[in-house]
Amino acid sequence: MKKIMLIICAFLTFTANVYANEKETVKFKKYVDGDTAVFTLNNEDIKVRFLAIDTPETVHPTKKEQAYGKNASEYTCKKITNAKKIELEYDSKSTKLDKYGRTLAWIWVNNSMIQKEILEIGYAQIKYVYGKYSYLDELEKIEEEAKNEKKGLWKDYTAKTYIVTFIDGNDETKVKVNENELVTPLSVSKEGYNFEGWYLNDKEFDFDTKITSNLTLTAKYNKKLVWTEIAIVLVGAVLLYKLNPKKFKKEVKKIMK
Repeated sequence: MKKIMLIICAFLTFTANVYANEKETVKFKKYVDGDTAVFTLNNEDIKVRFLAIDTPETVHPTKKEQAYGKNASEYTCKKITNAKKIELEYDSKSTKLDKYGRTLAWIWVNNSMIQKEILEIGYAQIKYVYGKYSYLDELEKIEEEAKNEKKGLWKDYTAKTYIVTFIDGNDETKVKVNENELVTPLSVSKEGYNFEGWYLNDKEFDFDTKITSNLTLTAKYNKKLVWTEIAIVLVGAVLLYKLNPKKFKKEVKKIMK
């Protein structure tokens, strides 16, 4: 019973700290656009870029106002202006500042993450991701739902498709895959050989990789050793050992390196 209680406690401790990132409470100062705002922290004003999302432009110095940019800005402004509580959560898998010196954080407004809300209504897309951030899997599902339901900036969205080409000797099979989806490995075999895997540029391909371009994957095999071949190798090794023990040991050392 004691062991069971320890396991339960360990599990609860683990689940409670899955996203144990640092948080700080801030006060709203002013909004900039849909994904950027200024907050006051310890009597200092800091410009914060909302981590992992990008809303259409409204105040970019070189770009015109984009569709749904105003909607995103108005939503963010209304949300944070009337907030009773705002917290910044810093992701341990991300840098704290971007290249422009802006703070990067998850924005919690009245205990609700604003990134999730903006993605859900289709006013933003996932962007500028440079690591396995804490809430990324959840955000990707929300974005996918917004795309499927043609919300906001996804109104006229058509998924890009790419071609994954599987080459197995003289056989070639092409598979069409939607952008950011996974491709299923082709099942192949070759008599007398063991299948090693599908390779991309001499490196085994990870089929948990989302497809973002056309790819060509090549099947790699190694020859099966039959018992007669194994027997010949063993006999040869025994003869070499008997005739020339020093050379045998030298060859074994080469193999073991």
